[in-house]
Amino acid sequence: MSAFEEYRKSVEESRAWFLRQHGAVVKSFDLLNSGFNELGRCLQLGITAQNKSHVSLAPLLMICQRQSFLALESLSTQQAYQAWVLIRPGIESVLVMGKWMDDRKNHDIWANRHQNLQEYVKEYSGKSLRSSALPNSGAIQRSLKSINDNFTHPNSDYYFRHVKLKEMDAENYTLSLLYFDDENFHWASVLAMIHLLIVTQDSLARMFSGIFTNLEHKPDQYGLGQFESIHAESARNAAKADAFCARIIHDIGVWPR
Repeated sequence: MSAFEEYRKSVEESRAWFLRQHGAVVKSFDLLNSGFNELGRCLQLGITAQNKSHVSLAPLLMICQRQSFLALESLSTQQAYQAWVLIRPGIESVLVMGKWMDDRKNHDIWANRHQNLQEYVKEYSGKSLRSSALPNSGAIQRSLKSINDNFTHPNSDYYFRHVKLKEMDAENYTLSLLYFDDENFHWASVLAMIHLLIVTQDSLARMFSGIFTNLEHKPDQYGLGQFESIHAESARNAAKADAFCARIIHDIGVWPR
């Protein structure tokens, strides 16, 4: 068996383990997909007071849906470190939607970033990604920043998190690079990512109901309250595992402290 075949075999074993251990979580994946489809329907049917639509937001929403699928697939193979990298452009796409709804000129800055990179960086970096139109944009932007800090750069935290040093004898050590998550990190990431995506869907729905006169946002339509009530204790316990898991739950997953 080649190294690549051995890796693929390990991935399949991890996926089978996940399905056995977390069948209920897989149902949450399906509910998230239904939520994205409903948000797409809002963009398809929504009309503003000026009798306009906002179909230009659809590709951004679809990017978020695709990246969510890819990220959740990585979660199901116990590779949450990869899942957070994959979800990143989806979360940023949601923040971009809010920027466009705040001011039409933000779309023009985005479209012409190669012609005026300085203005683009000014409007689409850091806290500037927050918007008035998108509820919870501050929390979502902080989540994006934390994803960047913890998963997209090989800084010292990332360096030490992925390696293990084992003493074999007085003169020999084994250095191992981890391909799959430990249990605490994996479960914290599952709870955090699903919660982040539900918060994101709920925020988009509330933004759409404020934009489109023919749409109404129903309380807890996307299951945020229900998910929190079911998993609040589990999220608290996951955050207690260590400081890093606490950052995943609260800073990235935007669970209430």
